[in-house]
Amino acid sequence: MDSPIFKAIDKRDHGRLRQVLLAKPELSEQANDEGVRPILYALYHSNKVAVETILAVGPALTVFEAAALGDVERLAELIAGSPDLKDSYTPDGHSVLGLACFFGQLEAARLLLRSGADANAVSRNEMGVSAIHAASAADRSDIVALLIESGADVNARQQRDFTALHAAAQHGNAEMARMLLEAGADSGAVTNEGKAAADLAAQHGHDEVLTLVTLRTEGKVWPLRG
Repeated sequence: MDSPIFKAIDKRDHGRLRQVLLAKPELSEQANDEGVRPILYALYHSNKVAVETILAVGPALTVFEAAALGDVERLAELIAGSPDLKDSYTPDGHSVLGLACFFGQLEAARLLLRSGADANAVSRNEMGVSAIHAASAADRSDIVALLIESGADVNARQQRDFTALHAAAQHGNAEMARMLLEAGADSGAVTNEGKAAADLAAQHGHDEVLTLVTLRTEGKVWPLRG
């Protein structure tokens, strides 16, 4: 059975969370029934106060938590001791690199890639997410650029046949869309609902991205930067 910590995180009952952790700080390192520990669970639920409350009792961070939090020192320490951790997966199927990318931890992602992490590792769950999907979902052009430099497949497809370009179109991130297109992203790729990046850009009113993907689809040269 899950500990009361997870219920407190769900309810955002931070007073109860502090009370439980003060009485039993060891619960900060106890996983739930899915194998996810409290810090990562709180991160999944965008509960920053809970994360800070759990960190205050000093749990020893796992490689996944270190990556998601951007604790590069701890991440480096763990990988130095066990190099295979760079390509490890959480019990719920996410790669350590994917976590760093999704939570916007550029330096953690850089460390993992320099350590030899697979830039194209796919999550072992129904999402089918690779690092470039995680970074584009997080709207992080800098991490997408790092992944492209590291050989990430810009046309990789995740659940529902989404690509990173689809995410850039949804966000209206013209910088990301341009770099993906320049790296060979297929502007005509469609989701399983039949939507191309241009469709998503139009749907969300992102005219600059719409222009970029439309010009590429038509084989034309897009406007110069700036």
